[in-house]
Amino acid sequence: MIDEMVLYTGGEVRVAEYAPFGTRELAEKVIEALRDRSAAILANRGVIACDRSLEEALEVLEVVERATHIYVLANAMGRGW
Repeated sequence: MIDEMVLYTGGEVRVAEYAPFGTRELAEKVIEALRDRSAAILANRGVIACDRSLEEALEVLEVVERATHIYVLANAMGRGW
């Protein structure tokens, strides 16, 4: 959606399938979604971001949130992807 997504996340942000909170199953699903990325969406929960430092992980999260905002507005205007 926006150029920064590839730079900050490594590509599209995958969705980790739902699994109960605090379970090994959830951890495995998150690891799979993050495989070669810096962010993932946890189904029914929210976004997780990671990088070399807390500050860099926050930058990743901010880019994902900005892209999400653009996506929602584009869909509201009838110009979604």
